[in-house]
Amino acid sequence: MAAGRSLEKKYHREEVKDRKDAILRMDKKISDYVRKRDGNKCIRCGNVLNRIDVHHIKRRSIYSLRWDEKNLITLCLNCHEWAQNNKEGYEDFLWLLLETKGIEYLAIKSREYFKTSLTNLLSKEIEIDKLCQE
Repeated sequence: MAAGRSLEKKYHREEVKDRKDAILRMDKKISDYVRKRDGNKCIRCGNVLNRIDVHHIKRRSIYSLRWDEKNLITLCLNCHEWAQNNKEGYEDFLWLLLETKGIEYLAIKSREYFKTSLTNLLSKEIEIDKLCQE
């Protein structure tokens, strides 16, 4: 009985590690894609000299949107800080950038549940790979 539990724990640990590895790989792939899509520059100020961050419009903890290119934009370090500290100005910026359709899409998609099973993550990774090849 104890041997069965330890084997179960081992498989669980391996699956958790595999899920974490998949998440890190997908974060890197989509981040590289968005930087390339946005020309490696800040979409707010056009800066190319500062560090360019990939910013999640809706929190990255919302897995239904974490790797959705419509939820990701590039911002320089200064604009990223501005976005985090200037709620009203940032919301106005998003309305101009995304318009009503984009805002509605993110709101609807953010309410979807995404189960982070290894199977779902690997399926999502295939989608990201296809997007990156286009």
